[in-house]
Amino acid sequence: YTYSIHTVYIQYTHSIHTVYTHIHTVYIQYTHSIHTVYIQYTHSIHTVYTQYTYSIHTVYTQYTYSIHTVYIQYTHSIHTVYTQYTHSIHTVYIQYTYSIHTVYTQYTHSIHTPWHSDDEEATFDPVQRKRAVKVKHVKRREKRWDKKDKKEVRRHKQKQKHRERVKHSERGGGGGGGGMRQCLGPGCVEVARAGSKYCSEDCGMKLATNRIYEILPQRIQQWQQSPCIAEEQGKKLLERIRRDQQSARLRLTDMEKRFHELEGIIAKAKQQVVQQDEEVNEAEGDTDTDLQIFCVSCSHPVNPKVALRHMERCYAKYESQTSFGSMYPTRIEGATRLFCDVYNPQSKTYCKRLQVLCPEHSRDPKVTVDEVCGCPLVRDVFQPTGEYCRVSKRKCNKHYCWEKLRRAEVDLERVRVWYKLDELFEQERNVRTAMTNRAGLLALMLHQTIQHDPVTTDLRTAKDR
Repeated sequence: YTYSIHTVYIQYTHSIHTVYTHIHTVYIQYTHSIHTVYIQYTHSIHTVYTQYTYSIHTVYTQYTYSIHTVYIQYTHSIHTVYTQYTHSIHTVYIQYTYSIHTVYTQYTHSIHTPWHSDDEEATFDPVQRKRAVKVKHVKRREKRWDKKDKKEVRRHKQKQKHRERVKHSERGGGGGGGGMRQCLGPGCVEVARAGSKYCSEDCGMKLATNRIYEILPQRIQQWQQSPCIAEEQGKKLLERIRRDQQSARLRLTDMEKRFHELEGIIAKAKQQVVQQDEEVNEAEGDTDTDLQIFCVSCSHPVNPKVALRHMERCYAKYESQTSFGSMYPTRIEGATRLFCDVYNPQSKTYCKRLQVLCPEHSRDPKVTVDEVCGCPLVRDVFQPTGEYCRVSKRKCNKHYCWEKLRRAEVDLERVRVWYKLDELFEQERNVRTAMTNRAGLLALMLHQTIQHDPVTTDLRTAKDR
């Protein structure tokens, strides 16, 4: 009986030990799997944050470059159009002046030489002169292909010399006493200046004013007879732009409110007291560290306990090697802490990184021994619990640089809203400029819409109305 009891006891003890060993093995595997999942999750979160920051920076750089390119193309196109317009006006003015001078010279010459014969008058007639030029070219072709006699060639040369003498005599007469012309100003009887149609600039301005008073009322009446579709579309576009501006201002007000709320949360978190028990639990939870992960910036193996700190510092080191600058500082009324705006005397530019994320011109403050982490704790990723992390900031690896990341998120959203407002203001300015120039003096004097049917005032089709 004693032997049987002893045998049963040994078997029971062995089974209990086997079960305990199995439970301990399952616990170790479960703890290892939980730790592996946590490390992978932390690495994925940091990778996503790095890619997101890089994409935001790339989009900002491309947007700045596109705005600069569009501005240069717009300035170049305006300069080209202005140059072509000035050249065309100058060409028309020269042709008009030359034609007036030619007519006036011929008229003066005809008045001062009334005793010429019919043959001579035929010689000075412009129509006969053109016909003679055509005959000259025809005779040249006939001379080349038909080889006419030398007498006809000599006679043709004599006629040509005679016409050239007459032309030079006309030019000489125009430059003499007969070339004095009266000023074309309204009611002016003075002599025009050399190379001009007016005796002074006032006479030219008076004549131009009279022409505007004569032509402009008729053009305005024609403009008002038919509705301007572009004007209606411009008004609708202005209304839409104003609605977008109002929504952007509301969004900016909300972001400014979030900015002040975040500063209040950070100030409240700094008033918390460090708990020693949580520090011990944090240290005990991270003792299981034989795993290593690789840095996404330098590819070096890193202990998971300090992986976030290493990746953040490594990324800042590589980021500081590249500069993003502009020639002008940021001047936004009512906005605080947006861009770095530190002046670089070598490149003569201002730094355009976010002030809280600039690794080149800003350094993280030194953390004291008794400083608490203070990160607001959440439940289910997004639900705030109202509590704060009370681990020492030097030993907290879960919430490394949480103030900088929260501030950067708010500042980046504010910058986006400001860019949206700037784009809307530029659109409004372009629409207003187009609407102002559409019915301006120059447009009404240069352009005209002809209505062939006086009954139909709306020139659109039934489909477009």
